[in-house]
Amino acid sequence: MIAEFDAIFAHYRNRGLLIDSNILLLYLVGKTDSTDTFLADAKRNPCGPDDFAALELIVEKFDRLITTPHIFTEVHNLLQPEKVKRAVYPVLEKYIQTASEVQVSAADVIETQEFRMFGLTDATIIAVIALQNYLLLTDDLPLYSYLYQRGVPAIKFSHFRDRF
Repeated sequence: MIAEFDAIFAHYRNRGLLIDSNILLLYLVGKTDSTDTFLADAKRNPCGPDDFAALELIVEKFDRLITTPHIFTEVHNLLQPEKVKRAVYPVLEKYIQTASEVQVSAADVIETQEFRMFGLTDATIIAVIALQNYLLLTDDLPLYSYLYQRGVPAIKFSHFRDRF
């Protein structure tokens, strides 16, 4: 069912998986409480336990999880309502302590076409995966399409989830 992804996951297992903001939000909220209600409360676009189960299946295949300060900022800002934010903080704190955080200065990306096309967080994601050869997990179609056209390693979460 998901064998087509196994080779990609195995190739990047030790290098690392960089999880985009919205998918990371789903992961953190799901690790806190994967009930339908809690997941629906946490996002504007509700996700359910099956989405979290598919995501957890991906994450467990990697030895390293990669992030950036810009992703953490977006995730923090997306944590709504307040009851979800308070509940997720312990899981977020643990993730911050265990994920490998890669620094990319905003000043280094503001002159790029990616910054003008996608904004700061996605421009830093593109810079990080291009330089470090990590695998990106996203559900952002414009970002995924841009990377796919350039042969940059990325998985669109819904492509995996739909086969799960």
